[in-house]
Amino acid sequence: MAKDGRQNPVVAWRDPIIHELGIVDALAEAGAQLFLDDDPGTPDEFTARSARAGIGISGVDYALADSGTLVVFSGSGRARSVSLLPPVHVAILKPEQIVSGLDDLFSVLGAESVDGNGLASAITFITGPSRTGDIEMTLVVGVHGPQQLHVILLATNPA
Repeated sequence: MAKDGRQNPVVAWRDPIIHELGIVDALAEAGAQLFLDDDPGTPDEFTARSARAGIGISGVDYALADSGTLVVFSGSGRARSVSLLPPVHVAILKPEQIVSGLDDLFSVLGAESVDGNGLASAITFITGPSRTGDIEMTLVVGVHGPQQLHVILLATNPA
């Protein structure tokens, strides 16, 4: 909730998984103000909305099992501001998106670029909330990004 008592908006990617899970409808029923990455408006307007949002919801392209790192590609309907500007980031992950580590990720990414799909113009690696230490070595969380990261790992469907 914002300091003035109003509810902070939610920003999200226009990602199929977000719609498949019914998140858009659930937020609407809850009365949340939701802005999707490809709603009408300029990219600068969406970035400003992301900066005012309380929660950003995104999908994930890959996750690294050895470090717990999320790998997120930018692109149309996938603004980086969703995972970087709101104080809370919710990332949705499918089990088949998990690879063991960077070596496996680079193998997969190399195969994708050979297929002609090309790679995103930006790839973000997220390993928990941002944290930094100043000159006095005081740890501060959330200075350069979200203060909280919540990862939702979807269950696999039994065969």
